[in-house]
Amino acid sequence: MKSFLFTAPILKAKLGVLNAGKEVQTRRLTGLEEINKEQWELSFMPMHQSERARWVFQNKEMGKELVIKPRYFWNDVCYIREAYSTFPTHYKLDGYTLQDGEGEWHTPMFMPANLARYFVRITNVWCERFYLQKLTPRDIELEGGEPAVNYLKTIDGKFVFIYGMVKVRI
Repeated sequence: MKSFLFTAPILKAKLGVLNAGKEVQTRRLTGLEEINKEQWELSFMPMHQSERARWVFQNKEMGKELVIKPRYFWNDVCYIREAYSTFPTHYKLDGYTLQDGEGEWHTPMFMPANLARYFVRITNVWCERFYLQKLTPRDIELEGGEPAVNYLKTIDGKFVFIYGMVKVRI
């Protein structure tokens, strides 16, 4: 099962929106690294959501064309990784302090799906060049509020995949 990893402040903000039954979004560079190194332009976008959606980029100077598929597709169910401990299971996001003999916190990077508490369904997949100045207050809310702005500053001017998602129960 695919997963998402967010910083703790961004995750807290996203969970506040998700738990209210609303949609959130995240912007990701994964799969677009080569596109963002050179002067590529988006030449084809899919007209509808599907499991086979692909985006086509052209670099006219190099005479190359690349077909890129997103990491996540419409209707995928993914889990959200967070810092955890086992035996018994606790989650750092809850503010729990481990007692003697309760082990240690494990990095969310390697969290298995069977310990996840939160699951999301992908509702929208889009690719575009991101410009910070075009960000609306609604976009900031969907991204996780002010904690997300620092991350968004690092991707200004780059192509990103935008994934919309809603919380689901598994």
